[in-house]
Amino acid sequence: MPNLDIVIANSTVVTPAGAQRLDIGIKDGRISVLASPGSALEAARTVDGTGRYALPGCVDCHVHTRDPGQTHKEDFNTLTRAAAAGGVTTIMCQPTTTPAINTADMVHQVAEDWPKKAMVDFTIQAMAEPGNMGEIPGMLEAGAVSMEFLGQGSTGPMMMDIMKAVHENGGISSMTASDGGHSQFMRQQLQESGRVDIRDWLEAWPRENESVGVARTLLLTENTPYRFHFHMITTKRSLELIREAKEKRPGSFTVETSPKYLLLTEEDHVRMGAFGTVLPRFKTPDDNAAVWGGLLDGSIDMVATDHAPHARAEKEEGFRDIWKAPTGVPEVEISLPLMLTQVNAGRLSLSHLAKVMSENPAREYGIYPQKGALQVGSDADLVLVDMERVSTIDDGALVTAPKYSAFGGTPVKGMPVMTMVRGNVVMNEGAAAQGPSVGQLVKPRR
Repeated sequence: MPNLDIVIANSTVVTPAGAQRLDIGIKDGRISVLASPGSALEAARTVDGTGRYALPGCVDCHVHTRDPGQTHKEDFNTLTRAAAAGGVTTIMCQPTTTPAINTADMVHQVAEDWPKKAMVDFTIQAMAEPGNMGEIPGMLEAGAVSMEFLGQGSTGPMMMDIMKAVHENGGISSMTASDGGHSQFMRQQLQESGRVDIRDWLEAWPRENESVGVARTLLLTENTPYRFHFHMITTKRSLELIREAKEKRPGSFTVETSPKYLLLTEEDHVRMGAFGTVLPRFKTPDDNAAVWGGLLDGSIDMVATDHAPHARAEKEEGFRDIWKAPTGVPEVEISLPLMLTQVNAGRLSLSHLAKVMSENPAREYGIYPQKGALQVGSDADLVLVDMERVSTIDDGALVTAPKYSAFGGTPVKGMPVMTMVRGNVVMNEGAAAQGPSVGQLVKPRR
């Protein structure tokens, strides 16, 4: 009788340390053995990995789910099927649901509800705000991996009080840095002037907003032991500030970006119109080059997506008045093909990709090596990729509910062909499994 459930035979296993041809033996949802090809491992099922690369399943640390409360945009099943289609095996879910995840009761509620629909594993990111400081210990105890500041609504002292409470309870504070007050003023001025075009929208979000927000956060935390994660860094100046802070305070900050901030510029906003309203907005070619440099030198620790779907009809409102278009685009399904294309173009190695899309986010949020690793004892979360397969991103064929993206029509080379979550095949040859649900809550180790 076979002693393994699945063997993936003869694939090239990619980790941040390098690549090696190995057979992967899976038992009870975990990696049980890594053996040289031809080791005659016996299993109930064998998957031929010849010519394919096995990577740790991607861990996307910045995903907006619309479930509960906004399922007309996308429900949790469709979100997690889209993740599976894109080789993402763990999603970290932002608290922007309705109601928001800002109490321990809400953490418990989604922890109970989401597994009924989930095709990949998930973590919970809870909301930090002035009115819920007393909830912070309970939310972290219930399994939240981080506390999220959404915008700059807190005063400096209040922000510091919240971060202190998060730190004392073993948590991480996170934010998309911006000078939101300035943009609100600019938006009001533009709207009152009757300016409703995408170029007017761009004017409301100057490049400097981000670096002002970064500088503010760095100054507030300068003499503290708090851990802080910057979401979606997009500009050269922000990276200069963060790089300097990392040198002074190693281990205190982590940073993410997204494929869109590596590959798109503000002219793409003009091309896309209302469908391209996303914050942070796209920047300049010089900024993109700086973000690439930060990704390669380690100043940027991870690549995430900020997947944020809206119904097409909601976005289309912006073609008459850009201020009516909600901000955000879907991306969880296409981030890996976009980055594999960059590997094929020689911009980064597969090993580095595994580091920034799997290992680093899992480490930062306390779920490594259960997640983000291909090693004995880790969950059997992996994605097989065909580096020679070519395709074109077809928005209409996406699993994600709204059927649009920032990359429709973009050619890609390098595609995920099988995704496994704890040994369960949740995508095979581009077809995401319909069910039954297999996803589970992943709690951090603190």
